[in-house]
Amino acid sequence: MNKWLPLVAAIALEATATLSLRAALDHPAWFALAAVGYLGAFIAQSMGLRAGLGIGVLVSG
Repeated sequence: MNKWLPLVAAIALEATATLSLRAALDHPAWFALAAVGYLGAFIAQSMGLRAGLGIGVLVSG
C-alpha cells in the first residue's frame, strides 16, 4: 500500500468535515457527516503513520 494514499484521504476527509461544520450552522444534520469525516481523517492518518509515513521535515545539511 502506498503510504501517501492514507494522507491524501485524511486531507480530503478533514476538508469535507470542515465544510460540513459550516453547513451545520443552517442544518444540524450535517454534524453527523462532520463527525464521520473527522473520525475517518484520524483513522486514515494513523494508517499512513503505520505504513511508514514520516512526521516532520528532514533537513540535510
